[in-house]
Amino acid sequence: MGFTAYIARAFCLGSQGGNSAGVVLVDQKFTSDQMQSIAKELNFSETVFISSVEPYTYKALYFTPTSPIEFCGHATLAAFGVLKQLGFLKSSVYPLETQAGKCEVALKDDLIFLSQPLPVFGEKIEKAEIAPILGECHEPEACIVSTGLRDIFVCVQDEKALQSLQPNLRLMSELNQRTNSIGMHVFSLTTPGSEVTAHCRNFAPLHGIDEESATGSSNGALACLLFEKGLLSQDSEHRLLFRQGDSLGAPSHIYVHLKTDGKTIQKVECGGEVIVDEAREMYL
Repeated sequence: MGFTAYIARAFCLGSQGGNSAGVVLVDQKFTSDQMQSIAKELNFSETVFISSVEPYTYKALYFTPTSPIEFCGHATLAAFGVLKQLGFLKSSVYPLETQAGKCEVALKDDLIFLSQPLPVFGEKIEKAEIAPILGECHEPEACIVSTGLRDIFVCVQDEKALQSLQPNLRLMSELNQRTNSIGMHVFSLTTPGSEVTAHCRNFAPLHGIDEESATGSSNGALACLLFEKGLLSQDSEHRLLFRQGDSLGAPSHIYVHLKTDGKTIQKVECGGEVIVDEAREMYL
């Protein structure tokens, strides 16, 4: 059985950077084992299988090379970048069904945005558990936040400390397993007034991903965390820009929009530029 797998990069900075994902448009039935096998062969951090369930509504299933996951921001954007390039998108807004819940994809000029589940703020992680993984360059306390995926969020003192990190990935995997989290999102805040809100690095070794150059769900959750901590203005709309991927030579820009009412977050969406690089013929 033959099919086409597309390779696309989401959250690009011009023609640079971004995070590559495999995209398969499902017009035939794949089993879970077949999808897992395809994701392993493509060997990107995530591969998305996307299908149309009714006019203007899509469903997405996500796989890392080693296991299924409930949600992936950059793979979703990659999928809609492929659909857009192939001429399948006739509207500007599309409902999307995922294992993490229902979302919405919106086309805004040259960017594609994905709404995310509202944040769930989880448990705190003590410094004693983070220090053996990252060293002593971080804040005393880390925490778990999810906008679809549970990530551990750790703030370090500055960008230099961030880019010089050499985390212990084995210990990180063990911590992720104990806390039922997918990875660790490490960030450094910029000075107020900067175009970029924070520089970030994302690690998910438990799922076979040492580091990713651009991650949508984690940066959406990071924006929510900054709002929760009172580090954003009192405006009802926040437009933030996160930079990721410099440590991998793949500079990437992730835009996050928050809509808030008082102390309540009403909507989270992340977006960026998508470039489709390749159409690859494959066989089961």
